[in-house]
Amino acid sequence: CPEERDYFPYWHPTQWIDMAVLVSDESWCPYYISESQNTHSKFYCYIEDAGPGNEAPIDEQTCNAEQGVWTEVESFQNMFPDMDITEPDCMMASFTEQNHL
Repeated sequence: CPEERDYFPYWHPTQWIDMAVLVSDESWCPYYISESQNTHSKFYCYIEDAGPGNEAPIDEQTCNAEQGVWTEVESFQNMFPDMDITEPDCMMASFTEQNHL
C-alpha cells in the first residue's frame, strides 16, 4: 500500500518484523537494512496524559522541548534473542506495468 511504500522504514516502533525489502534501486539496500527495527532500536516521544489525537514530536530535540520523554524500543533481535531475527533481505523488485483501468 502507498503508506508502507512511502514511509518505510518507519520512524517509530512497529509490531512488524521485516522479512524483505523490494527496491527499484539497489543502492538503497544498505539504508533500508540498517534502519530496520529487526536490528535497529526505534524511539518515540512519550508525553504523559496525552490523549487521542494529540500528535507527539518525531524527533528527540522537539520531544524534550515539549517536556516529553524520548523512549527507546529495542530492536526485535534484542527483544527476542531466541527467535534468531536477522536483517531483512533486500532485492530488486520485478518490473510490472501500471494499472491502466
